[in-house]
Amino acid sequence: MICPNCSSAAITEEDRVSVCNDCGTVLEENFINIEEQALAENSVGRTFMVHHKPKKDNVLIYWIRKVFHYFGFPAETTQQTVEFCHKHSRMLNHHRSVETALILASLIGCAKQPGWQIHDYIRAFPQPVETKGLRKMQLTITLLFSSLTTADHNISTQLEFMLDKIFPIVIKQMKKKFKKTSVHLQRNNIKETAQKLIDLSDHFLIREGRGNRPTIGAAILIAALYMQQKGQKKISNAKSPLRFWQFDEFSDVLEHGHHAMKTRYFEFIKLLKECYEKVPWLTSVVSGQYAVYLLDDIFSMLNISQAETHVAYQRPIIRRAEEGRAVFEKALNEAELHFKANLRPETNSILEYRLYKLLSEGYTVDELKGCHESMIRNIFHSIIFKEQHDFIQTPDDLDNPIVNNQDMSEKEISLYIKNDTPVSDPAVVDKKK
Repeated sequence: MICPNCSSAAITEEDRVSVCNDCGTVLEENFINIEEQALAENSVGRTFMVHHKPKKDNVLIYWIRKVFHYFGFPAETTQQTVEFCHKHSRMLNHHRSVETALILASLIGCAKQPGWQIHDYIRAFPQPVETKGLRKMQLTITLLFSSLTTADHNISTQLEFMLDKIFPIVIKQMKKKFKKTSVHLQRNNIKETAQKLIDLSDHFLIREGRGNRPTIGAAILIAALYMQQKGQKKISNAKSPLRFWQFDEFSDVLEHGHHAMKTRYFEFIKLLKECYEKVPWLTSVVSGQYAVYLLDDIFSMLNISQAETHVAYQRPIIRRAEEGRAVFEKALNEAELHFKANLRPETNSILEYRLYKLLSEGYTVDELKGCHESMIRNIFHSIIFKEQHDFIQTPDDLDNPIVNNQDMSEKEISLYIKNDTPVSDPAVVDKKK
């Protein structure tokens, strides 16, 4: 077989798809005529024709190779994507292989085409594509594709990744707002300050249980504002950070849009404002929203490596959880003391009495420590219900030799009595066989 594109004979076949080793062209002829015929014999000796239809994986891999070659992706990237498809084959939509391949290309091609989204790849690809349900497919593949993204869970790697994404847009917007940008507005300076802000967010749990990239992107934006203002004499003349950035311009280079990064950005401003109010020599100098321009003083005062977490800086949901846990542990300690002293707690705390009741029923302190308050409440109500309603019948013991009138009727009992004598009084409960 000879490649029609470069006339090379170096053709390799993988997964029933022929590819030219020199130019990377996918030979469609071999794929289209993929049905194989083979002769087989049955037990009688008759021969019949067997048709092997192409597997779904092969169809998807064919389109991945074709799409990736069309957009000029390297062979190593194509091979990684093929392995990804083999691994997550059951989760991918094989009925729409072209759309799946284009979505994978949009996820991988961030570095090659920074401003391109999935619809840009669809317009550039000559094959007709159905866009119905495309968003749902994209969300599914994006979740599976996290193992092959450019950035990993390492913060330093993701910081470099986000700088590559948004730094050109940051400089572009800075030049629109300022006639002359600061000499400090350099990539390395922004990276160093952003890393300190990320450490600050980790210390006060802003990034806890959330994605890394929105927080890192917000830190880069604040670091850029700080570097632009660094060296200026009057902070009051600085532009307000609340309405400075055009966040919609970042959507083209962010996989999940700009909304999460915008939320983290304003959380950073709120955190820095609260930190600024704790700095004794900066109180009432400028408005709290301009605390982003006083990062050196905030970092010096807090000394994150040695500082204790201030309750006022924590996210409300974490603060409420810690406060509730402290109340629970206090009530458990009080209930344990009353249980050991064999004294019923005289308190208005419903939680303490519930814990005391569970300890009385045989639960241990270690078991109760791992329970949520709602679980404690459910167990307590179950115990009280059983105590107050003694009419609840237990399952009948079928192996019990004693026959009672709840098991069967008078006639049925007489059939199982050895002497076949009817029972005179059905109210007699204890009657042996």
